[in-house]
Amino acid sequence: MKLVSSILVIILWCVGFQNAKGQEGSDELIIRKILFKGNKTTKEFVIRRELNIKEGHRINNEKLNEVVEFNRQRILNAKLFITAEAAILNKVNDSIDIEYTLKELFYWNAHPYVTLADRNFNVWWTQFNRKLDRLNIGADINRKNFRGRNEEIGVEVQAGFNKHIYMYYSNPFIDKSLKSGIRTSLALNTGKEIHSGTDSNRQVFFRDESENPYRWLRAEFAYLYRPNYAATHELRFSFYHLGLSDSMMRDVPEFLGGRTKINIPEIRYRYQYNNTDDRNYPTSGWEIDGFAEQKGLGLVKDFNQWQAYLHLANYQSITSKLSTAIHIRGRLSGPDEQPYFNYRAMGFKNDFVRGFEYYIIDGSHYGLMRADLRYKLFSYDLRQKILPILRQLPIDVYAKSYVDGGYVHSNNFGNSFLNNKMLYGYGLGLDLVFSYYLKARIEYSFNSLSEKGLFLNLRNE
Repeated sequence: MKLVSSILVIILWCVGFQNAKGQEGSDELIIRKILFKGNKTTKEFVIRRELNIKEGHRINNEKLNEVVEFNRQRILNAKLFITAEAAILNKVNDSIDIEYTLKELFYWNAHPYVTLADRNFNVWWTQFNRKLDRLNIGADINRKNFRGRNEEIGVEVQAGFNKHIYMYYSNPFIDKSLKSGIRTSLALNTGKEIHSGTDSNRQVFFRDESENPYRWLRAEFAYLYRPNYAATHELRFSFYHLGLSDSMMRDVPEFLGGRTKINIPEIRYRYQYNNTDDRNYPTSGWEIDGFAEQKGLGLVKDFNQWQAYLHLANYQSITSKLSTAIHIRGRLSGPDEQPYFNYRAMGFKNDFVRGFEYYIIDGSHYGLMRADLRYKLFSYDLRQKILPILRQLPIDVYAKSYVDGGYVHSNNFGNSFLNNKMLYGYGLGLDLVFSYYLKARIEYSFNSLSEKGLFLNLRNE
């Protein structure tokens, strides 16, 4: 009897286990089809390249909505669409269809523009008294998502204070595995004025009305390898030609290290990683951007420079509307003795402590930290019928507080009073996010020099 009882217990346990397995299996759904609507230009394989799901995959029923939303955001992060909506269709037994309805951007960009010759709006408004002759007038003609393959081709021509012509082409998919890409560009710059030095952390300019004091030619070719969604490797080869007029050479001989012209080959390896939720304005996830480069390559007499750069960013969602953003950037370079054109550190693009927008700090090494606490005030979907390229424009508005810290090291800092010391800035601001077309930051900052001011920036953090 004991043997029979034991056998019955084992049989009942096995039946229960099999039932449990069957019940567990019923909690999984099979993706039968993934469908796309609205991609009139974009090839379907370009969209599928961004997804982490495909037909035949099994998804836990409890995580279905989360997975569908995760991939909807991935589609938007490709920066090819204004909106993307998801729907779960035709649920039959344990199989489903997933459909994404997309609204494409206007991929042609052909418009005139007016820009400032100066580093930022405040420098032009305050230090140069809003002079209209410091404006650049140009035309930018490009085609995003060329041939529906996320290629981009374009040309930009600019006249006015500074003159340039810039041509470029990029193709992220040159192989069947959709992992390899290329990018190439050619640029020629000249103008009547050039930033030629620094005096007490302020820009000094050389200007010549009779001729253009400088000419700058840059040619680049890059190979890109993107093995997965988040990571991209880049190997770039560049060639730079810089030439000065005789008058500039006489007045600013240190600009090119005593030369009237210089030709510089360069090689750079760059690694980028981005797993943030929204690449336009992240609220969670990580970003890594780093490169190592060598200029001169032993081919240019008396010129050599190596650089290593790293940018880390972390975003954390505290609530559905409250989030943090922390950025850490730094650069090491050498040798310390460099021609002036090759010695910039903080004060350009986004490498500055907020509150120090009016200053530049030259040097070989620098570090920068930014921390933001951001709160989403509201979203608004702007719709209009006047401009066909902007029929629909989502707008998000964030309030924020922030604190920054930075340090620039130099053994040759001249009369700079900001080198080799800690710099601090803090303040309050608004971030305006207009889809992928434009982002604006309005910030009221205080710095460690007891200065304060209202600043406008049109760049990301």
